[in-house]
This record gives sequence, structure tokens and C-alpha cells, in this order.
Amino acid sequence: MAHPLNIGTHGNHEEEGDVMEDISFEDIDILEHNEYQAGYLGCMTINPGDKNTVRNVRYKNIRIEPFKRGKLLDVQVKYNPDYNPAPGRRIEHISFQDIYYNGKGEVTSQIRGYSEEFHVKDVAFDNLVINGQRVGSLEEANIETGDYAYDIRLL
Repeated sequence: MAHPLNIGTHGNHEEEGDVMEDISFEDIDILEHNEYQAGYLGCMTINPGDKNTVRNVRYKNIRIEPFKRGKLLDVQVKYNPDYNPAPGRRIEHISFQDIYYNGKGEVTSQIRGYSEEFHVKDVAFDNLVINGQRVGSLEEANIETGDYAYDIRLL
């Protein structure tokens, strides 16, 4: 399955974009993830383009089995001219709680904004467990934060 939990890519770019908010993914099993598009590899993905804003999203009690090709998560404000006439605006207030992944060899997960104005802010991980071990750092979880990503934390 490609793009198991993917939000934000397309919107009303001819106007002010869309606001996608107050979204909850809960008690979900991701059984297979095999993605071939390099820019869209995340099992849990927030990739706003088209002037979109994504905020107040909660992932809770998500169980992910080993996958062939992909990332655990991808949280990036995007501008991909193949799909979006304009970049996304921002990502704010994202919660990953009780996330369980059993596997190895995944591509490094990314959290990054597009610019100072179009940023990612306030992403929290509470009980991220990989291969039966609660992770103690983003590096241990193979998650990289990039430019314009603020207040990213493990609780």
C-alpha cells in the first residue's frame, strides 16, 4: 500500500488554500507499505502543498508492520511543481502517541518546513516504540529534523 495515512497534498491553490485541522487517526494497523515515489514515502505523512495549512492532527495507537520501501513518517511543507502550483503554508500542533513499529531498513523520516514563513511547529512524540524498545531520541528513531522545523520533541 502506498500513502497509508497521507494528508495535505492538494488544495484550493487558486484562492488561499485549505485549512485541514482537528484530524485524528486512532487504532490503526498499517500492514504493508511499499512506496516508489521518492518524495512521498511516509506511512504517516503530512505534506501540505497548494497553500494548505495542516494543524491539530493526532496519531494514536498506530501499529506498523515491517515494510519494503518507505519512511515511518514524513512531516514536510512541500512545493513539488509536478503536483502543486504553490507551496503549502504550514504544519502545526501534531501529536504522535503510542506508535509501534517493528522493522528495519526504512528511509530516514523527515520533519522540515519550506521557508521561515512556511514552517513546521510543535510536533510531539509520546511513547514511540521501535522493535519493542521505547526510543529516547529522534536520532534513535531515525527521524531527522531539517530547516524551519521548531519545537520538535520526545515526551
